Amino acid sequence: MIRSNLRLIMAQRRIKNVTEVAEICKISNPTITKLNNDRKLESLSLETILKICAGLECTIEELFEIDYEKIEELLK
Repeated sequence: MIRSNLRLIMAQRRIKNVTEVAEICKISNPTITKLNNDRKLESLSLETILKICAGLECTIEELFEIDYEKIEELLK
């Protein structure tokens, strides 16, 4: 349903690893690792997402890819 574009953003900004992202965004390494591995994305708080976007200078739309067809299926 929700996929992270973190790897793409890291590549565009020449960020080498999730530890560097964690330091830039002031977020714990395990949280960034979850995002990087597309695990439990639904459990990320809005505050955390906003910190990541601020640190990486990106929008929420750039950070996440949403499959709206799958969301529609859930609503049926």
